[in-house]
Amino acid sequence: MTCTVLDNGEVIPAWKKDNASKITLVAMAIGTSLYLVPDAEAFTRVNTSAKRGKFVIEATD
Repeated sequence: MTCTVLDNGEVIPAWKKDNASKITLVAMAIGTSLYLVPDAEAFTRVNTSAKRGKFVIEATD
């Protein structure tokens, strides 16, 4: 797994299949459980209470 951090602090997780390809993952939450999924629409079709989220890194003192 790899992550890209954007200028605004948002973290984009990805599953690295090999050196040539990777699958971008989406953060989804159901209650207090967090899931990283490759297809948010398919996940919410099966898990209708799922909410989309995102990871953000914030600078601290």
